Amino acid sequence: MSVKVTTRQDAPGKVTNFKITRPSNIFTTMEVSWDMPSLRDRNGIIKEFKIIHNISGTVTKEVVTAEVERFQKLYYITPNRYYMIELYAVNKLNQDGEKDLKIYYASSKIESQPQVLLEGYSIETVIGAVVGCVSFSVLIMVIVVCFISRQKKNKKSNQSKLRHSEDVLQIGDQYEELGMNNISHYQELGSKENQTIYDQTDRVHTLDKQYENLMLKMN
Repeated sequence: MSVKVTTRQDAPGKVTNFKITRPSNIFTTMEVSWDMPSLRDRNGIIKEFKIIHNISGTVTKEVVTAEVERFQKLYYITPNRYYMIELYAVNKLNQDGEKDLKIYYASSKIESQPQVLLEGYSIETVIGAVVGCVSFSVLIMVIVVCFISRQKKNKKSNQSKLRHSEDVLQIGDQYEELGMNNISHYQELGSKENQTIYDQTDRVHTLDKQYENLMLKMN
């Protein structure tokens, strides 16, 4: 016996990377983005996507043709309200895929997201780099100042030692001059005193001779 079996093509799976964001802190804009379902979940050729939302105040359905792999739509909204977005894919057999629903609150407050500069670096990164450079510069300046002050201290210490050595040398020279002068002075005094003693001795001897001669004449 033979049995004829007919299989049905399955409906597409969920879309991927479905996101709702507010671009560049613009309070009146909402961005909806998504990608095609994964290859194993497409189950045929994807023809279009259907979006159901309440952005206009009433439930509205939109159709987006599946021409690319990634999709993006911008909507003008009113801040401080909730918005419902339902999204699913449709294949060429008009089978509706698995639905994905998100609720988005359009806040009027600025989100704390890092602001990106033109070069691709965030402000926090730039500020951190500047603070690091300033800290490094201050550290280098402190090291240089400490080195200069130490050099000045060493220079003053060497100058004071040199002055002390010069003072000691001057005092030694004065002692030497004073000693030499004293020696010559003492020598002069000694010679003068000796001369006086010798003179007195000669004089006494001469008187004795004169007295002796006088006594001989009287006899």
